[in-house]
Amino acid sequence: MGAFRRGAPSKADKSHAKQKADRSTARSAGSEPGSPAPVQHLEHDLLASERAIAALVDTLRDAQRGFLETLIDEADERCVIITERNAPGRIVACSKAWTALCGFGAADAIGLTPAILQGDATDASTARAFQKKAFEAAEGEAPVRAELVNYAKNGRKFTHCLATTVVVDPADGVEYHCTESYERAETAVAAG
Repeated sequence: MGAFRRGAPSKADKSHAKQKADRSTARSAGSEPGSPAPVQHLEHDLLASERAIAALVDTLRDAQRGFLETLIDEADERCVIITERNAPGRIVACSKAWTALCGFGAADAIGLTPAILQGDATDASTARAFQKKAFEAAEGEAPVRAELVNYAKNGRKFTHCLATTVVVDPADGVEYHCTESYERAETAVAAG
């Protein structure tokens, strides 16, 4: 018979001890040996929930994009921007005609506020009053109007006539401001 050996445990001994500890931990946590611990189940469930939420958010964004694109498409040749209903009122969409007038493409403007058009000659109190009235307006009310001296991206100064109304996305009830604008040609501001 072989001699009994004392000393450091072998790899097999360590593996057996680890398996025994894992089974003990699993039993104390209320699960069967070989099945994942409850924390792993929770992590899996949480990941599945996060994926489901992400898919729902993507679906809502697609629907929202559809609503905004429809508003912009219906604008045809008019200068239109769509902004958040609440402060700070970031731009979420703009028409090609608005881009032609103001020089800011969608990639430039989206995520910024219409204040990108303001400069030294813009009457700040008129701009603030217009913004305040727009934020206080409700769906179905008459448009909030203002006339401001604004600046195109290239620095060209112009008289900008604005009319803002509240629009509501029927799919999710999110409110936006739809601002139609034009340059008043007879009162165009000379460069300088």
